[in-house]
Formats: sequence, C-alpha cells, structure tokens
Amino acid sequence: MAVAVALSGCSGAKPADRAGPAPAGTLALRLPDRFGPLQRAPALFDHDAHTKALEKEGCQACHEATEPHGIALEFVPAREAADRDALTERYHARCMDCHKKRSEREGKFLPLACGECHVRRAPRDTAWTPIVFDSSLHARHVSALQKGGEKPCKTCHMVPDEKTHRLTYIEGKEATCATCHGPADRGKQLSLRHAAHEMCAGCHVQRRSRGETAGPTACKGCHDAADRAGIKTLERVPRLEGRQKDASVIQRQGSGSPAVVFDHKAHEAQSFCTSCHHKNQDACGTCHTLDGDEKGGGIRLVDAFHGPASDRGCVGCHRRETAKTECAGCHGAMGPSLSERTCDKCHTGPTQPGEPVTPAALPAPSKDFPEQVTLASLARKYEPSKFPHLKVATALDKAVRQSRLAARFHGDVNTLCAGCHHHSPVGKRPPPCRECHAGEPRPAVDQPGLMAAYHRQCLGCHVRMGVKKTGCTDCHALAPKEVAR
Repeated sequence: MAVAVALSGCSGAKPADRAGPAPAGTLALRLPDRFGPLQRAPALFDHDAHTKALEKEGCQACHEATEPHGIALEFVPAREAADRDALTERYHARCMDCHKKRSEREGKFLPLACGECHVRRAPRDTAWTPIVFDSSLHARHVSALQKGGEKPCKTCHMVPDEKTHRLTYIEGKEATCATCHGPADRGKQLSLRHAAHEMCAGCHVQRRSRGETAGPTACKGCHDAADRAGIKTLERVPRLEGRQKDASVIQRQGSGSPAVVFDHKAHEAQSFCTSCHHKNQDACGTCHTLDGDEKGGGIRLVDAFHGPASDRGCVGCHRRETAKTECAGCHGAMGPSLSERTCDKCHTGPTQPGEPVTPAALPAPSKDFPEQVTLASLARKYEPSKFPHLKVATALDKAVRQSRLAARFHGDVNTLCAGCHHHSPVGKRPPPCRECHAGEPRPAVDQPGLMAAYHRQCLGCHVRMGVKKTGCTDCHALAPKEVAR
C-alpha cells in the first residue's frame, strides 16, 4: 500500500477545505500502522494527474522497475525506513525535489508547503469502484495474448491446470489470486492489491513502452465506473473453457421430485465458476447429500439448492435478482417462502433445456384488462385517484422481457398480474380490492383496511422501485372544497 508522511513542527500554508467525493485516481496517503497515528491530515495525491504530467518519463519516474511485471507499487518502500523520521525524510525528499526541479524548469508553482498536500478535510469517499470479473473483458485479454503467441492462462494465473484449463486447487479450494495473496505483504509474497497492480498495470505499462496497444495505466481507467462503462463489450462472449457440459441433469437417487435440467451454458454468461462451485468443480451432490454429510458442512442437498440466504444456491441467487429495482416492486412485498406453482419451472424432468421463454403479449385493453381504473370509494378530502393500469402493466412487462430469468417464471401474463392482485387465483379476473379490504382491519391475518391496503400496495411499490411520485397530490387532486380553503 502507498505510504504517506506526516511532519510535525513545520510551517506551511493554512490547509484548505476539501469536500465531496474525490476522483477515482485520488489517494489519501497514510503511514503504515507500525509508525503510529498521523500528525497531520493524510496527503491527497492525484495519481492520474501525476501520470499525465510525467507521461514522457513514464511510471519509472516515481516507481522502481521490477521483474517480471514492470513496476513496484510503493513509491518509497516502508520497509527501507527504520522510523517515522527516516520515512518522512525519504518521502519528502523525492516529492519536493521533483516539484522544485519542475517548477524551475517549466516556470510552474508546484506544491512545496505542508498545507498544500496535507489537506485538513480529506474526502470521506471517492469515485473509486472495485474491479469485478467481466466475461467480455476476460475474453478480450485471452484473444490478445493468443495473438501475441502467449498462453493466456499461464501468463496471468501462473498456476493453471493445462490439462483441464481449470485453475489449480489448493487444499480443496480453487486457487484464485486471493488464495495466496492476502490483505498485506508478507516478505516476498505481495498483498492482493500489490500483486494485482504489478501484474495488470505492469503488463499495460510494458506493452505501451514497446509501442503496443494496451489497457489503461491511470487509476480511473479501471476504477472509475464511467470510464469502465465505455470499454467495448463483445457481442458474443465465448465460454470459459473447463471441459464442462452444456447442461446437467440434477436428480439424486431417493429424491421424490422430478429432475432439474440445469442449463450450465446459459448460466455461465451471468456468473463465474466460483459463484456456484466453492470448494471444487465436482457436482453439488458429491458433498451435499440427501441427509447431510460432514463433507458438505451438514447442509442437505435440498437446502444447498433452495436455501434463500445461500450465496451459491439456486433460490438464493434468484432472490438476489428479484431485489433489483425493476423487480422489487412486487417481490419486495412477498415473503421468503417459495410458491408451489414455481416448482415446475425448474423441476421439469429429464428433458433437454428449452429455448429462452418469450412471454405472451399483454391483452388488448378491455373490460377485464382496463386501460385506467378509477379508485373513488375513499374520495373525501381528495378527488378519486385515476390509476394508469395499462401503463403500469406495460412497464412491468418490459422489465420481465429484459430478463431471461424473469421471462421463464413470468411467461404467463396472469403470473405478472398476481404481483398486485396477490390473493386472486391465477387465470381469473381479480375482484375489486374492497371485497377483501372494505371491512375492519384484521392484523392477525395481515388484512389491512382499504385505505391502508391501497397505500401499502401503491406507495410500497413506488418506494421499492425508486418511483419519485410518492406524495398525496401525485395521485390525488385536492377536492374543490379543500382547494377553496
């Protein structure tokens, strides 16, 4: 991790206030913990601005060259300093010497006083976002390395199993970078952060120095969400090669449920291997048995697949998808238990995986499917609310069609309708809300009065889906007598 210095007793300009989030390339430099607390505010270092200013000199102007990946991440290695004063002296000598020389040579006024770098109010957050696995970007790296005559797996991962194209397993767990590289340096074994930057940024720097096309070398190129969104995405992402089947039939002997045909190929585009496989790439039933085995932590196979809180189970993964804004309107009001009518969406028996489901079109406006519904039974202080039934249904239908998962479970229009008409039989015209909610509230069975039912349903959906219209007059016009007042 980059380090900072904190001088005590030195004079300088009054520290300026700094508010709001900092750009992704801004680092708040701090001392390592072993040197004790800072005596001044952390120095705010704009890495991307320095990278641009020193473009001709390259990264080596500040960072030492290393083998085999190009650059050392630390500006002044903390291990070379015995105490606070020694580290302070080395750090300031390098920064201020560069600033003085460039100021004299270029006629610029670069920071030299303490308060110009050690800002009193460093931002509490930055625009920095973490790197996540991107299938498209991974495929582009593989293609580029292959064109250069390199073996992609060995170039980046160091420890692949060349026979199966899978990563090596260490102590039963798939060996990712974090398996060996932890949160801090341990001798020659770099931290995950240092190793990733030396490997990735170092490779980019080396390629650019040879005049080759390469990825970003500035922080924001990888860690700024807007910059990352501008990276070209492949229209068709090739599969990660692991000699895996396109589909697997999941059914354990002794289970009374029909088999599940798991479309492995379709799920690969949405996740990574370790999203489901957490110890090795064997079938789930190898460790998770029908009765629960200690190899699987005592977790039964049915719970491994259906546990709503599981990070890697089917139901847990699907529930995370339903928490998205476009789905939360309906799903946020539902309980954690599964509906029996959803079982046959997965438990289809030993057939081949089908084509993506295309939901049936919404019906044309009619008496049974009105374009607008007027809610007038409670109109007193406000005018009746005119509910845009078709507009709402169309918006929900659009969200379903944009998700392959939602399309499979909501292929029937009536299933979509049940999101609002929650206790009505699927396939039948729902009764008016007042048939169940007109009487006194019945808290014991979660049956509120009509006004509470309307507002909980409509406003609850608006809040969960981020709809800005949540005020009374967004849905109701004031009655004339109230306006006159």
